Amino acid sequence: MPAFTSQRPARLIKLTGVTDLLVSDVHLRGVDDPRQTDFIRFLERRADEVQNLFVVGDLMDLWFGMKPVLVRQYLPLLRQLRRFSRAGIGVRYLEGNHDFHLRPYVEDAVGAEVHSAMEWTFGGRRTYLYHGDGLDAGDVKYRVLKRIVRSPAFRRVTALMPGSLAWWLGTRFSSASRGYLGRDRPQFEAQKEFARSKIAEGFDVVVMGHAHTPGLFPLEAGARKGLFVNTGDWLTNFTVVEFSDGRFRLVRADGTPLESEDHVEKEVA
Repeated sequence: MPAFTSQRPARLIKLTGVTDLLVSDVHLRGVDDPRQTDFIRFLERRADEVQNLFVVGDLMDLWFGMKPVLVRQYLPLLRQLRRFSRAGIGVRYLEGNHDFHLRPYVEDAVGAEVHSAMEWTFGGRRTYLYHGDGLDAGDVKYRVLKRIVRSPAFRRVTALMPGSLAWWLGTRFSSASRGYLGRDRPQFEAQKEFARSKIAEGFDVVVMGHAHTPGLFPLEAGARKGLFVNTGDWLTNFTVVEFSDGRFRLVRADGTPLESEDHVEKEVA
């Protein structure tokens, strides 16, 4: 598939004052995916603007533990993340439903922090970050599958597989998962309810990916008001969330804002 298809940016617009970038669901499919080069160039061109990079899951389309075949498939990307880390840029990687069991390799070799979920403060605003999968209580099959593939037993079994077999099986599982997500509107609604519950707990902002539905969505939870941010994806939307000057903003990968006013935060909650 051509990188960025028809939306591939001709050049990257340089923005000032950007301190934090949040991105998810790039779904890079290995060394032969031209989008891996695109994403690396995106990071290179933003390097002198960025203080923290938050990967909100599914940057890689397939990673389930340190196997040499996986390292080879993502070596250019991993090297770029390591350059960020060595340059003093905080790299914080939240595990997704396609890239998990990241420890210890991504922490030790790349220098990134790895989390299943995390809390951060953006401009004084308490923020909860999570990939966002498995929240639909009615999706029993997925919730059971998630427990299986995240288990230590699954990790031990895949560690015994030949690398070529593990890659072959994994790529087919990932393709099936992406096709399923396209029909998963209840998952996005479940994300909104989850975000509302976190706002009720005292969070000001909740950031998730997974649903491939980019936007900044104001929510109310009783007397509390907050913001639900979905970072979108790089399969059809090519979006990234920036936090600068006390505001979140959702833009295209080339730095241009999306057309809808809903993608620019008007007021700080």
